[in-house]
Amino acid sequence: MIKKSISIKAKLIIFGLCISLIPITVITSIYYFNARNKLHRHQIRELTAIAEAKKTHLLTILQSKKERTIDFGSDGYIRNCLERIHSGNHSHNSIGKLLSKHLIHNKQPLDPYLNCMTVLDISGKVVASTNKNQIGVNMSGAFYFQKGLLCDKNTAFVSQPEMCPICKKNCFYITTPLYPRHRGKKEKLGVLLNCYDLNVLNSVTMDHHGMAKTAEVYLVNRDKFMFTESRFIENAILRQKVDTEPVRKIFSENREMTGIYPDYRGIPVAGVSSYIPEYDWALLSEIDTAELFAPLFQMGATALSMGSASGIFVIASGVLFALSFSRPISLLKNATKDIASGLLSHRVPLQRNDEFGELAHSFNTMAESLDNEIFRRKQIESQILKLSHAMEQSPVSVIITDIQGNIEYVNPKFTEITGYTFEEVRGKTPRILQSGETPPEQYKELWKTLTTGKIWEGEFTDKKKTGELFKTYGKIGPLKNPDGVITNFVALREDVTEKRKLQEEQKKLTEQLFHMQKIESVGRLASSVAHDFNNYLTAIIGYVNVLQMKNPENDRITNNILHAAGKAVNLSQSLLAFGRKQPLTLRRENLNDIIRKMESLILNLSHNYLVYKTKLYERDPFISADQGQIEQVIINLAMNAKDAMLKGGILSIKTGIAEPDDHHIKKLGLAHPGKYATLSVSDTGTGIDEQHIKNIFEPFFTTKEPGKGTGLGLSIVYGIMKQHNGAVDVSSVTGKGTTFHLYLPLVS
Repeated sequence: MIKKSISIKAKLIIFGLCISLIPITVITSIYYFNARNKLHRHQIRELTAIAEAKKTHLLTILQSKKERTIDFGSDGYIRNCLERIHSGNHSHNSIGKLLSKHLIHNKQPLDPYLNCMTVLDISGKVVASTNKNQIGVNMSGAFYFQKGLLCDKNTAFVSQPEMCPICKKNCFYITTPLYPRHRGKKEKLGVLLNCYDLNVLNSVTMDHHGMAKTAEVYLVNRDKFMFTESRFIENAILRQKVDTEPVRKIFSENREMTGIYPDYRGIPVAGVSSYIPEYDWALLSEIDTAELFAPLFQMGATALSMGSASGIFVIASGVLFALSFSRPISLLKNATKDIASGLLSHRVPLQRNDEFGELAHSFNTMAESLDNEIFRRKQIESQILKLSHAMEQSPVSVIITDIQGNIEYVNPKFTEITGYTFEEVRGKTPRILQSGETPPEQYKELWKTLTTGKIWEGEFTDKKKTGELFKTYGKIGPLKNPDGVITNFVALREDVTEKRKLQEEQKKLTEQLFHMQKIESVGRLASSVAHDFNNYLTAIIGYVNVLQMKNPENDRITNNILHAAGKAVNLSQSLLAFGRKQPLTLRRENLNDIIRKMESLILNLSHNYLVYKTKLYERDPFISADQGQIEQVIINLAMNAKDAMLKGGILSIKTGIAEPDDHHIKKLGLAHPGKYATLSVSDTGTGIDEQHIKNIFEPFFTTKEPGKGTGLGLSIVYGIMKQHNGAVDVSSVTGKGTTFHLYLPLVS
């Protein structure tokens, strides 16, 4: 059963009547604060008057001390003594002693606040003083001496307060220049320095007659240190830091201040600040606010009591009415928070026949409907989220387009591969990736497959944002809605550039390995054949020699046989060199020296229309080699270069040092890693076709005309390099020339 309750409108009317008590409290508070402000203004005026009076008194005292110092400076005896010292004709010490006595007996007693008097000559040296410890001291570097020396006649300089290092008292200095007695002489003789006790200023600031118990007046210098006595802190002079608001405003903004602020003790005070520009000092006159506003405490207590009583009544009434409002509102608020946080099963446990009851019933009905709808949507969102994460984290690039091919989505992998961001490709077609190397027929086939609702797969050569080409393998298919209508196309593409490069490189390495194995096999066969062939030739040559001795009349025939046998021996030696069966005489050789010694031989081999150039490494590369064999290699390569430049050109030989990486060690078939001496023989001839390069080191292979070469020259080069644990490589461009690169292990 729903209980009866007062309507919200009735509750608001009753509470409004309670609110009418508030004006009484407000009027009382206004009266209190008005009285407080009047008292504050009165005290500020009083503090301002005190500050002005103290400031005037201080300026009067300081002016009198300056005039007294100037008066002392006009003393004839002081100036006479200083003139005699300045002339250099009299004893410095004796005159200084007489002058010191004059200061002690005739001048210092005239002023009780005068700590000491000092006379300095023009160089800053103390010639006389009431303090004997100062006599002879050089004070030329003292700021107050320099300022005093710059003063005009009948003027004086007042220094900032400090602790006197001689008399160990807090003081300030007044200095004035000393002139000769004769009026015609204007040059200065020295400076008179009076050291005054700071108590002369304390006599003004510590005079609290007619002031409140917590009122005080004190002076602060630009360094924000108090240099007069404090009413509350002992030994505050030049020790107590005063970094308060009025001090900062005077020295930073050159503005005086009145008002309430924390003083150097951190206690709230009402105060007035006044700037003394003549000496760059700040004068502060302050009183604790606790004492200032003490008369208002009774009034404040009365106002507080009245206000509290009214407030309690209003609050009590408000609480009673608020409770009837707050509970249903709180229940609705908590229910809203729970539903917002996902707790859709929450319901408002409120049964009333007023507006709140109706609101609670509507809220519960809405929550139940929302719970069912959100549960259904969460299931859908979970599936979408999984799919989204899969696409975002996919190791292949994903592209989604509309049915016209305009890009609607790309994943981060697409950006990583192509360099294009989603913002750059959105609304564009994948044609921005086309490099021109994929046949147009392939794209036609792709669209034909997609429009029939099938999946297409294949490989593209695309172009990155930087212009770099890359290969991708992709699958592209249609996306259909529940009705089977194609709404989008999705492409999954993998960058296979590196994979294809590795496959190509592996293919080349395999071909090189097969080629090297083939040459090794041919080399072993050639060595075996040459060895047997050599044995047969030895027997033939032996028999021919015997025949020549027995039948001299057949010399022409036997000589022809021996000549042909000699050529066969050379051919046999070439085959042995290719098969690496020749004996070697290894020594430590300078590769640069070998080139230098062969220069004349190479020049004789060259045509007159060939240019021969060498570029030898700046540090001599040393190798372990058979010099004759290395010379044979160079001659063979030089002869090949000459034959390739029948119309003229440049033959270049270059030496150096290199350290091949693992890839080149494997490619060249080197025995071990490390540093190698390099020898490059280059020509600017006809070059070698790419199809012939892989066969040039095979024995009897030649591109020359029949009868112009045996085809063993480069085979011998290959065999000798392998016998020296080295390698030979070739690079050539048809029509531009060929370069042979030789690698020989470097020795120390």
